[in-house]
Amino acid sequence: MMNISIAMATYNGARFIRQQLDSLAAQTLSPCELVVTDDGSTDATLNIIADFAKTAPFPVRVFENETTLGFADNFMKAASLCTGDYIAFCDQDDYWLRNKLEYASRPFVDEEVLSSVHSACIVNENLDDTGRRYPDIRADHIHQAFEGNPWKTSIPGFALLVRASLLRCAIDWRYRPFAPQPPKEMHKGNQMVAHDHLVYMLSHTLGKTAFIAVPLACYRMHDTNIFGAPLNDEGKHTPDSFFKRTYKSRGIGEPHYRFMADVAEQRAQWMAENCDKLAPAFVEKARLAPAYWKAQRKQYLTRAEIYGRDVNFARKVAAVRSLLGGHAYRAPEQGGFGWRAFAKDIAFGLVL
Repeated sequence: MMNISIAMATYNGARFIRQQLDSLAAQTLSPCELVVTDDGSTDATLNIIADFAKTAPFPVRVFENETTLGFADNFMKAASLCTGDYIAFCDQDDYWLRNKLEYASRPFVDEEVLSSVHSACIVNENLDDTGRRYPDIRADHIHQAFEGNPWKTSIPGFALLVRASLLRCAIDWRYRPFAPQPPKEMHKGNQMVAHDHLVYMLSHTLGKTAFIAVPLACYRMHDTNIFGAPLNDEGKHTPDSFFKRTYKSRGIGEPHYRFMADVAEQRAQWMAENCDKLAPAFVEKARLAPAYWKAQRKQYLTRAEIYGRDVNFARKVAAVRSLLGGHAYRAPEQGGFGWRAFAKDIAFGLVL
């Protein structure tokens, strides 16, 4: 039997939280505990949790933050207080299907799997299915360490199950690496990577990540979501959408790619500083991580050259050739920029 802790971060979630709590109680694989960290709710959230705890089929431990942490740090604190061997992050406003924990835990029979992520149904506030998926995983598969898209963002926390050892490896969660979005695009300008992206970064770098196509949760969209699902169906590309998406990205140029190079460099430094603090099982891969992220940095700096105002045409062409020679335009799921990026670099970096 797997000991799975559920880490729930709450803040003024009274509107939907009871439905979510009931879906946790109905799991076919019961968790060993529910750990709740509340970020200063002023509505009935804590009362609803207390009422649920009276009859819950597992222990419910509630911690009230003395100061406001924000959603990402609140989740990291909840995870740090979990005692199970595995941790499932839980939003306060979603709804889990009964077999979520049972199904999401199956890939962990492979001891090298560090996290699993599953598809989910996008529903409205009444839990009516919209017919869309987020994440939208098309087939079950497993990525090895360093395989796949290192910058993948379509992995929300509610869809993750992670080995607790990955988050208990002497890394101080209050000092996480930077997020791959400029601070102005982050929630309240927070520069540090969010809890879900941190888990994916560590899993991508240190071991295997399992992807599950079956939807195991309902991702509720409503008027008070901090974040929402993408407006377009993820992964569905037509020739028309290809050109539209490429044209829309024309404003992304040298500053963005240099920013991404800085993020990659900071990740390389962060991994170098922390690799010897990790559990022994992770150290070997962790020592390879700085070189991996430095290679990402080099690719982004090369791409920035293509858009540099003071860079002559010959150097821009050389940059494109360098990226082609290094297979940097392979599909994002293979760790590259993708052919749409190649089309963009030719059209808006060299021609226009």
